[in-house]
Amino acid sequence: MGNTNKRKRGQKIGRKKIRRYQRFWARFFRHCEKTLLAYARRLTGGDESRARDIVQEVFLRIWKGVPNPALITNHGAYLLRVTRNVSNQLRPSFSELST
Repeated sequence: MGNTNKRKRGQKIGRKKIRRYQRFWARFFRHCEKTLLAYARRLTGGDESRARDIVQEVFLRIWKGVPNPALITNHGAYLLRVTRNVSNQLRPSFSELST
């Protein structure tokens, strides 16, 4: 019986951490979206659609790949670097442009 109570309490703590983590990222994304969108627009030569795709991909990669946001010491620099990397990866290659 004692193990059951510990397991339930652990599950509640786990759910609370997940909710807190989700709320943190939701606030973080809302706070950074305009800045990243402006930067992505600059990287794409003003292409709004591609800029939005880039920002969406940035948020998706961060959501999937950053287990603990507290480990990032400079969030702004980190986001700009990820945005630039995604922009470079999504940029059409020369072979795609010539066809």
